[in-house]
Amino acid sequence: MDHLRIGGGPTVGPDAPGTHYFTIGGPQGQFRLTNGRVSGPYFAFQRVARSEADEAASDLAARLRAMTGADAEARSIFERHSWMVVRTRSVSELVLPAAADLGAAFQYVCGEAPVAHCADLSGRIGLDLRSGAGQDARVLSFVLEFPTPIGGGAYPPTGVAVAVGQRVIGAWVVSAVTRDVYAVSDRANVPVDR
Repeated sequence: MDHLRIGGGPTVGPDAPGTHYFTIGGPQGQFRLTNGRVSGPYFAFQRVARSEADEAASDLAARLRAMTGADAEARSIFERHSWMVVRTRSVSELVLPAAADLGAAFQYVCGEAPVAHCADLSGRIGLDLRSGAGQDARVLSFVLEFPTPIGGGAYPPTGVAVAVGQRVIGAWVVSAVTRDVYAVSDRANVPVDR
């Protein structure tokens, strides 16, 4: 696509000719490429892009294609428990707390609950979040049930999955109504307001 216009408004992106790409999930997924090699991140917080500096772009593309296995597995976990996955909301990275710290650790992925609570919820569906303690992980979040509204209104629940490498080790659902965290298998108990 040369450019994108939203609702007849201004162009989003460069006006220069040629093909332009847009990153799903925000700036953490953007890599700077120079002469066919990764030359670093666009933003200082991108640990992954920094770690791939000087890698051939073709090698990076092959590894990114291989990562889709965990994404597909995460979607299927929600779908097996009767959730409709509307779209991927975001993909981010996280270093999971050490095993000894799980009970007291609070991370944005678990909302107001400690990570140990999300580990317990994941265990209800046979996942072991504790197995990734202290490791780099990817956090995949999904819009569930209905699209995110534009301009306000009721918001859909969010499905959250945590993957280490190709393996999904944790998953739960966050209600937009209560902000509480639920087991994926508690589909009937999650407040959903349309």
